[in-house]
Amino acid sequence: MMASAQLDEPIKQVIRRIVFCTGEPYAVSDEVVELLYAYLNTVVDRVTRELGDARPDLTNILLLVCHQPRVLTRVVDYFRILAGGVGSKPVEGDTLAEITDGSENAWNHLLELCAKLQIEVPDSETVDNPAMQNSPLAIGRQFRLARIDSKTMQMTVQEYLDFTKLRQTATLLSLARPLRRSFWKWVFCRSSSQSQRDELPADNSATEISCSFAPEIRQGMKVLAHLLTYSILDVIDLALFLRRKIGISLTSPLTPVEIKQSMQRFKPIPPL
Repeated sequence: MMASAQLDEPIKQVIRRIVFCTGEPYAVSDEVVELLYAYLNTVVDRVTRELGDARPDLTNILLLVCHQPRVLTRVVDYFRILAGGVGSKPVEGDTLAEITDGSENAWNHLLELCAKLQIEVPDSETVDNPAMQNSPLAIGRQFRLARIDSKTMQMTVQEYLDFTKLRQTATLLSLARPLRRSFWKWVFCRSSSQSQRDELPADNSATEISCSFAPEIRQGMKVLAHLLTYSILDVIDLALFLRRKIGISLTSPLTPVEIKQSMQRFKPIPPL
């Protein structure tokens, strides 16, 4: 089994990139990274608890989030963008840039699954609901995008190109691709379900871990990586919303105190 540090460090590196790409002016504080990593662990623990002995395939991920309109919308947007859906909204942070196996078939499969599970697929009216648009998270997201714009406006052309390239890796999806063991093992090794842990191939297996699972599980894990990336962005968005309420500049570095205050607002921890 992989040592703890081998599981932790790739996740922390991605968290650091995610925070930096929200417009941080300087290097990201180690304490901020540790706080967000601890929060993410709590979210994953909640997810694996909710799943129980169920496999983390797309069906069970949908059942997990079907009563959370905001999260379900993110799942639908994931597949809509993969299919090149007309009218789909861009996903901030380029969080879909690392996906390589999406197609219209995946979108149709999602629609079929939702129909089978009697889950209503959110449409543009649901996404544009004023209650969602005017929520602290939605307002915080706008602050985050403004913060990113402020940062990029001061860049040279080469700095902007480098920053854009970095943003494409600022997602946990970069660890959920084939050939990357860290994300897969990080989730499964945390599971309290022996049956889920038993599905892991041995470390010396010649088959890559992500290729050894059924397509449904690979798909579900990528959706999970996408949603967990948003869990981090939600904490940051709420922190930016709270800081603007007291007049702190958007462009100043995020502090551990702000992250802690934001995380306090998410108690009890949502399952995604």
